[in-house]
Amino acid sequence: MSVDFSVVPGLLVLALELLALGGVGYGVARTWLRQDDHLAALAQGMVIGPALWGLTANFVLFLLPGGAGTVAAWVLTLGLGAWAVWRRPAKLRMPPRRVAGFAVVTLALFWVALASRQLLTNPDPIHLALAASIQAGNWPPTLPWNPDMAAPYHYAAALLIGLLAPPTGPDLPFTSELVGAYAYTSFVLIVGTALARYGGRTSVLVLTPLLLTAGAWGLVINTEVPSLLRVVLPAGLPTAGLRASLADVYLPAVNLPWSSEVEASPANIWRPNFILAYALAFITLERIVAACGHGWSVRLTLAPLVGFLGLVDEAVALVTLGLWVVLEAGWLVQAQGASMALGRRVLRAAAGPTLAALALSIGGGVISGVLTGSAGGGLSLGWIADPNSRKPIGSIEALGGGVGILGLGPAVAAATAAVLAWRNRFPLALAGASAGFLLAAFTIQYDFAEHDVVRFDGHARNFALLALLVALGTRLPLVRLRWRMVTAALLTLVVTWPTVATPLRGVGSAVGQGVQLGNAREWNTPRAPAGWHLAGRQVLNPFGSREVTAWIRQHTESDARILSPHPNEMSAITGRPNASGFTGFVHLFSQTGPEYEDAITHLDPAALRCLGITHVHAPTAWSASLPERAANWLGDSVYFELVARGDSDALYRVLPAFLLLNSRPAPGSFEALRQAVPGGSTVYLARDSDPLSAIQVASALPQANLLGSLRTEILHPLTRIQVRPIGDETPDFIVTSMQLTRAIGASDWSEPFWWNDKVLVFATDQSLDALTGMPTTPKPTVAVLNLQESEQGVEFTATFTNPTEDWWTGQ
Repeated sequence: MSVDFSVVPGLLVLALELLALGGVGYGVARTWLRQDDHLAALAQGMVIGPALWGLTANFVLFLLPGGAGTVAAWVLTLGLGAWAVWRRPAKLRMPPRRVAGFAVVTLALFWVALASRQLLTNPDPIHLALAASIQAGNWPPTLPWNPDMAAPYHYAAALLIGLLAPPTGPDLPFTSELVGAYAYTSFVLIVGTALARYGGRTSVLVLTPLLLTAGAWGLVINTEVPSLLRVVLPAGLPTAGLRASLADVYLPAVNLPWSSEVEASPANIWRPNFILAYALAFITLERIVAACGHGWSVRLTLAPLVGFLGLVDEAVALVTLGLWVVLEAGWLVQAQGASMALGRRVLRAAAGPTLAALALSIGGGVISGVLTGSAGGGLSLGWIADPNSRKPIGSIEALGGGVGILGLGPAVAAATAAVLAWRNRFPLALAGASAGFLLAAFTIQYDFAEHDVVRFDGHARNFALLALLVALGTRLPLVRLRWRMVTAALLTLVVTWPTVATPLRGVGSAVGQGVQLGNAREWNTPRAPAGWHLAGRQVLNPFGSREVTAWIRQHTESDARILSPHPNEMSAITGRPNASGFTGFVHLFSQTGPEYEDAITHLDPAALRCLGITHVHAPTAWSASLPERAANWLGDSVYFELVARGDSDALYRVLPAFLLLNSRPAPGSFEALRQAVPGGSTVYLARDSDPLSAIQVASALPQANLLGSLRTEILHPLTRIQVRPIGDETPDFIVTSMQLTRAIGASDWSEPFWWNDKVLVFATDQSLDALTGMPTTPKPTVAVLNLQESEQGVEFTATFTNPTEDWWTGQ
């Protein structure tokens, strides 16, 4: 363990914030959600409090942006907690020994979760970018690279990280680690206390460890899908090798470096939005079943929780809302003979789901974005090509020595849960959620990012696991004590330990590395073995000098747009948008658009006007690389005002005179290409083109008809870019890869119409004057010769040529 004492005051502030929200959640759980179990109310309150505060802030900030809105959200949330205490103070009393014991367990789990979280890098920079923007006071949430459009994205985790982060102390990456560990701890406690109520300590000890299964990962894309549960079975008579096989199962070795994230544990700890989604859905369904048909308070309290769930994960929110409607409809049918009037029963049953649907519709995020048309749905129906690749049923693996491993998939786990608890609506609801997500995983396609539908499969696995845990927890107490112990021992030996042995070793590695109570910096990042790309903490690299950073934070508005050669680092540290993305649509991955490329390469006035740039961050090396015309502009006090200077960089304010400058665009700029291509021209985008450059060209030519194909997975856009097949027509312009310079040189189109370092644009009309001449620097080429078929397939000779000695300038 290492401690940076400069962050300790901020850590204490964050701890007090979470403690206060947990207290509010406990009061709400005990009074309005009618949770009779003290420990369950404490566990559920750890999620309920932040959810209510987050939803309150989400709406208040539309009226009072910035710090005033955050303070108002705190006042309203704490007032809500005080009201809950005032209404029924007797229900909140709890034996001190129970509180102390709960605190000890919570801190121990949090320590393990934080150690596990700090052993992993954060592969999702979107939440960090959103958190920085929200922390700076930008509302509604926008992506720094798309500041003109509200982000139709599940930003709840970023909201909590950005607004809970203290002004001094833990930075955003460290705060995201702490919030993620807190969310995972809450989730484990919620499930564990539920199992304790249903099945006692035996269920907790035997079943709760299954939450560590690698099969619970929500996103498994580029690796084999792990089984949800691993069951050891005899596969024949014992033979040689049995001892080695059992040792691999029960005492596995942890191989470092990990080859994929599923080998790291706990599952989903990288993504607090998934963990919060499962926790909120678990609480909602459990409380609906427990209080179905009883009073208004439960329904009216659960509605905002589902509303916040829509900002955490929209798919889980919609499924939870659908199950709520089904459970209420079942209650109405069951209560046909009740003395209460039918209209009153219908009103009571419909009140909660209706209010939740309203919160989902107007609360922001993906659902509101689709309803308002700010984001396309992108969903279509189409059966998955290889359903078995997701292992819905399971798998069988034969080991040496006459033993095998039966891997259970979500379909088997959910069906088993439904059979075990066919009279208990709670595990049936969880199993129903799993079935719905499994069906979605097989039948829904997502046009904008095909791989993203794997989250449906991940949700199916997690809900199947929860359903099975609850179902087993409710059945174990029904077994006689003697057989209960035998059953628990068999479950532990045959199912639980074989499933969690490897993940548990991963947790051991994390705990052995220890916890770092400090911001991650290059000098204290743990040294990992070569190739261990998943290890180490996320480092918030500086983008410029302290003087420039401080000036931006203190003297610019939260929505001031700053042009910087390091756009993402600048936004993560200052919270100011960089406008480096594409201007016509929202995209979730931070790639640079054509206007930004013109601005950063040529300091083009039209590009700065289009992007709304107010300041320019100018490192010395970047300033020296500017073309002569751009360098003269930057040094002219009529166009740019120097406002801050550091040792190796400077910050300029863009003056109106520069934005009014009507200059001819540089020949190699995208603006020059846009002006040179006539309206209605057909532009063919060859598939061999660099994907990002092809999209930049397509975006720079809104007046053209695009042919061919675009690979948009590098952007994850939320709207479609219209491109049609080429057919038999001859296009007016052809966009292809710069790597084909030699091959193109031998064709009729020997001189490109326009080019940059990635793509070439050729005009089929040779009478058009080229904007730029032939590339002066020889490019690496690949020549394919002696192509012929053989019995093994296709044989050819590939010759790689790099004609310059100093071509490789980067790492």
